[in-house]
Amino acid sequence: DAMVMRVGMGSSVQLPVFTLTKEAILDRWPQARDWPILVSFVSSMLAGAGAVTVMNPWDVVTTRMCNQPEDGSVYRSSFDCLRKTYVAEGLAGFAKGWWAHWFRLGPHTTYCFVFLEALKVAADRAGVLQ
Repeated sequence: DAMVMRVGMGSSVQLPVFTLTKEAILDRWPQARDWPILVSFVSSMLAGAGAVTVMNPWDVVTTRMCNQPEDGSVYRSSFDCLRKTYVAEGLAGFAKGWWAHWFRLGPHTTYCFVFLEALKVAADRAGVLQ
């Protein structure tokens, strides 16, 4: 359950945050169009942070579900784990491991989007996208 929620939520945030951030930068600073890789870098770092923020609670749940006794005596389901974690620790309970998660996903997101932008720039220069 939790892994499906994790991937679905991460994917639903990553691309929109990248696109909206990139558009906001270009709207605010039109001269940034001359620096597409830098704009993509900044936008992708924020997209990675957004994805980690919505994915991390589900990683906490998955870890707790996997670490409970085999008889499942602590949590009945992923949502039960989510509820019990919130009641016991508040929102801070879901931030555990956020930085470690971001240090993994942040660079991955950045490499993906910067590489995509570099391909788009190269294709545009070659006249492929016209």
